[in-house]
Amino acid sequence: MTDRSFNLPTLEEAYKPLQKEQLEILYHQLLSEGELISIQSRFNYAWGLIKSQSIEDQRLGVKILTDVFKDSPQRRRECLYYLAIGTFKLGEFAESRRFAETLVAFDPENQQAKVLKKTIEDKITKDGLVGGLMITGVIAAGVAGAAWFFRQSARQRLLQWDVDSVGDTLEPLGNVWGEGNLCAQLNRDLTFMDVVGQRIWNQVV
Repeated sequence: MTDRSFNLPTLEEAYKPLQKEQLEILYHQLLSEGELISIQSRFNYAWGLIKSQSIEDQRLGVKILTDVFKDSPQRRRECLYYLAIGTFKLGEFAESRRFAETLVAFDPENQQAKVLKKTIEDKITKDGLVGGLMITGVIAAGVAGAAWFFRQSARQRLLQWDVDSVGDTLEPLGNVWGEGNLCAQLNRDLTFMDVVGQRIWNQVV
């Protein structure tokens, strides 16, 4: 199959909006054609909408391209490429990758489609790594905060059982062995929290 990638825009071009007057010209072209709107006019207007900074315009552009894909089998390859760009710009990266993968499978010699597919996959991978680090960081911060709070609470509780006043102070609470067991348990809990916090911190850094 012949490589037609030279006819396709780059992803960067999707972030260069048309002037308001230019978009209106494309819209009025649609109106002037009445009920017999051409595929090309719909295609041009959809691309103009995708280039817009408005989310609503971008979604409408994707919707129009989806309809063109259904109505014009001979334009489906182009539609897949533009749909991949449109959904990428909307942040729908999984859907964007699906369009790009379908296009590459249909037209494996299209180098520009391959570049677009790789760009999408790199974005998904990058966002996945950043999201994972953010989640790990939140967990680490939560464990560290819990460990600090637990340690402070434990220390306050330990201070209530002053060894120098074991007689009257501990008698209402139980025997000395009971308090010794409590102190040992608190010490084990603090050690466990420190170990967990350190392990998560090592993963983050």
